[in-house]
Formats: sequence, C-alpha cells, structure tokens
Amino acid sequence: MPDRIPVLEQRVKNAEEAINKMPDRMAAAIGEVKEFIRQEVSDLKTDHLSGIRSTIDRVERDLKGEHARLADDQRRMWDAIRKLEDDRNREAGSKRATTGIGHTATALLSGSGGGFIAWMLSRIGTGSPPPGH
Repeated sequence: MPDRIPVLEQRVKNAEEAINKMPDRMAAAIGEVKEFIRQEVSDLKTDHLSGIRSTIDRVERDLKGEHARLADDQRRMWDAIRKLEDDRNREAGSKRATTGIGHTATALLSGSGGGFIAWMLSRIGTGSPPPGH
C-alpha cells in the first residue's frame, strides 16, 4: 500500500491542478461559445438582410408592374366611358333630330290640311263651286 500513496498523491495533485485550471478553461470555453454565437448572429443578420433586400426589390418590381397595369386599365376604362358618352350623346341627338323632323312634318301636314280646309270654306262662302264642278 505504500506504493499506492505516492500514486494517489500524484493523482490528487493532478486533480487539484485540473480543478485550479477549470475556471480558466470554463472562461475560455464560454468566450469561444460567445464568439461563435456572435459570428452566427452576424452571419444570420447578413443573410437575413440580403433576403429582406431581395424581397423588397422583388416587391418593388411587382408594384411597378402592377402600377403600369393599373394605369393601362384606368386608361382603357376612361376610353370606354368616353365612348359611352359619345354614343349616348349621338343617340340623344338622333332622338332630337327625329323628334324635330316629326314635329316639322306634323306642322306641315296640319298647316296644309288647315289651309286646304280654309280655302275650301272660303270657296263655299263666296258661292263659287268647288273646283272640278
């Protein structure tokens, strides 16, 4: 057993040294972990920011395309509205012209009929025979 004591003493001494070095090792390990985490966060930020930038660029391109399509749709809508207004105005003008022609024809026929009747009555009142008798 005496042989074992120096070996045990050496093992205790080694254990004490390991225990004494442990805080430094723990601090170094924690420092390495912190540095690793910082690097990963930095990489993630860079990747994330580049992803956000590409998304923003894509959205801007899409919005420009949508804006152009919306402007084109709006232009076509106004063209259709103008055409509808023109058609409606033409239709209203046609109705007015037709109504005016109808009123003129009615006035001419009525006036002619009234003139003829007046002429006939004037001939009867004077005692002269109607034409053709």
